[in-house]
Amino acid sequence: MASELRRLCILVMLLGQLPLSACGPAKGEFGFKTWKDDIYRKKQDPLEFSVTDEIRWVYRFPLNVAAMPVGVIYMKKEIVWVDMETYAVKVDGMNRHVYGTIKDFPVGEYKIVLVEPGEENRLIDEKYFSIYSDEDPELQ
Repeated sequence: MASELRRLCILVMLLGQLPLSACGPAKGEFGFKTWKDDIYRKKQDPLEFSVTDEIRWVYRFPLNVAAMPVGVIYMKKEIVWVDMETYAVKVDGMNRHVYGTIKDFPVGEYKIVLVEPGEENRLIDEKYFSIYSDEDPELQ
């Protein structure tokens, strides 16, 4: 009985060491900061930013992320989601962060989409946010 328990513990430890990339892209987390923040902070949905703000964001992958390219897509909601800007970066165990800036976006609904480029462009993560204006639309 003790040897079976020992084998089970070893199996669980070995399975826990498998790279997450074998099951798809590794999930991380978004953080945001404005000019007045010292550090990036996780923000709760719904995310809303002023049209006058410059927002810096980071996506942090887990420590064991496999080396891979990451596609970053900013999309704006029109009748359908429309690509506004795209770029690619590479992440690995030494550089596991993706950075971006939200600046000079017009009022509207947006999302940041992170994908693993390739034939399928597998979704890694996405974050929805709104840009608002403090000005009264009647005065414009």
